[in-house]
Amino acid sequence: MKILYLCLHGLGTPPNHITESEQRYWLSSERFIQILQLCKKYQTQSRRIHVTFDDGNKSDVEIALPILQDFRFTATFFVIANMIGKPGFLSRTNIADLRQAGMIIGSHGAAHVNWTTLEYAELAEQINRSVNILSDITKEPIKYVAPPYGAYNRRVLGVLRKLSIAEVYTTDGGESRSDTWLKPRLSLSQGTPLEEIEMRIAGRAGLMDRLRCLARSHVRRHQ
Repeated sequence: MKILYLCLHGLGTPPNHITESEQRYWLSSERFIQILQLCKKYQTQSRRIHVTFDDGNKSDVEIALPILQDFRFTATFFVIANMIGKPGFLSRTNIADLRQAGMIIGSHGAAHVNWTTLEYAELAEQINRSVNILSDITKEPIKYVAPPYGAYNRRVLGVLRKLSIAEVYTTDGGESRSDTWLKPRLSLSQGTPLEEIEMRIAGRAGLMDRLRCLARSHVRRHQ
C-alpha cells in the first residue's frame, strides 16, 4: 500500500510563543477541514492519506481532535517532551485523551533541537528521554519518531536503529510504502494553495517533483 503522510503543526491563531518563522505552518480550522475532505475524496484501498502533527501544540486537542473525530480520521501527534504542560502546549492529560480517542502518539524529541548537531550520547538522551516520558503517559511503548526540523543524516538514522525505533518520519515530501522504515511527509503551510494540496493528495505530482523528493532523501541518508 502507498501512503501520503501530511505534516501539519498547529491550527487556528498561533499563540504568542510561536515564532514568526513557525507561524506560516499554522492553518485555519477551515483549511484543515478542506484538507480532510480531500483526503476522504482521494484515498483508496491501495493508497491512503495520513495526517500528522508536530510539536504538541494545544490546538492538537482543542481544534484538531474534534474535527478528526467528525471525519472519523486517525492522526499521529509527534510531541516535544520537554514542552508538555507548558502554556500553549499539550498537558499529560491532553496526551492521554488523544490516545484514548484512538490517536497515535510519537516523539519529536525531548527538546526541539537539530539532531544532526548532537553527539551520540546527547542524541540518544534526547530520544530516550522523550520516549520514556511519553510511554509513561500513554502506558505503552512509543514506536514512532519525527526528527525536529526534519533534520537527519546517516549517523542520526544509525542511532535511531540502535534504539529500536520502529518508524522514522521525515519532511522530505513524496509518498511512502506502508512497510518502509523511513517515511517522508509533505509539509503544508498557509502559503500552500488549495489547488496544489489537492494535486498532491490526489497523487498527481509530476515526475520532476517526485525525483526531487527522492534525491533529497538520498542525500540526507548518505551524509
